[in-house]
Amino acid sequence: MTDTPPEFLDEQHRCTTEELLSWSLRHCTCPRGGEYHARQAYAAATYDAYCAPRRAAGPEVDAGTLFVLFVFLVDDATVAEIEALVRFIETGTVDARHEGVACVNAILETLRRKGAPTAQVERAFRAWASRAVAEQSLDVKDLTVESYWPYRKHTILVPLFLQCWTAELGLYLAPDVEEALELSGLPELAARMVVLANDLGSLERDAARREDDPHAVDINSVLLLESTMGSRASAIRHIIEEHNRDVERFTAQGTRLLAEHGHSQPRLHDRVELIRHQTNGNTGAVRHLMDRYPGGRARLRSLHRIPDMG
Repeated sequence: MTDTPPEFLDEQHRCTTEELLSWSLRHCTCPRGGEYHARQAYAAATYDAYCAPRRAAGPEVDAGTLFVLFVFLVDDATVAEIEALVRFIETGTVDARHEGVACVNAILETLRRKGAPTAQVERAFRAWASRAVAEQSLDVKDLTVESYWPYRKHTILVPLFLQCWTAELGLYLAPDVEEALELSGLPELAARMVVLANDLGSLERDAARREDDPHAVDINSVLLLESTMGSRASAIRHIIEEHNRDVERFTAQGTRLLAEHGHSQPRLHDRVELIRHQTNGNTGAVRHLMDRYPGGRARLRSLHRIPDMG
């Protein structure tokens, strides 16, 4: 794949990387080349290995695994590519070939072939798309962690990941329990923890990007807090403390939710576990991908994990 052989977790990790690379090369529309897609496929397979609620090798990767590849297609895309992808999601119009469009179609088609409903997944795609466009017009001079959050909680793509796997595994709940899960704040807490872990992991990369382009919208939480906290070290400590407080909040809220509804809705435990596993797995994946997130491993060791709530 590259000059340095990748470190595979196991044979399944290797197989998923090869499957995603094969898919990427078949649908490639960018000029970046095979080695770029090999690195991207490896990163996506690593997130799948750490975050997916199940891992199944086969001739076709499942919707949840394809979705992780979509995350990296978006993360590495140019503004023009994102805008074309957003237009497709919002209108169904393909005005330029892009592998992201093929990936969205493949995710939805994979779910439909399995008889899974896609309405909520499509709604989550549209929610991401609207924030992705609006994010590009933000004025970075006035940006704060709080003002950025209504955009970031969608552009971090955690809600979409959870919807893809909910559809893939058929983990839908009764409407009142679905509402209780949303009101518990667990999905939003998960998105916050993923944001904070990713920002700690990508701090060096994001700082370098900001130096290259002071007007870039993709702002790291640590960098946003740096001036108000007095130093980068203080901002890092604050982010770590916030993450670990969120772990405590998630555990308390999850335990309460399961005590109130878990007996009547056995799938609720699976949904909570899906959210917990994705959140914990994200930190493990960032730690593993040090080529993509250089310098963050020591900081990430300070982050607590959400415990199993039975």
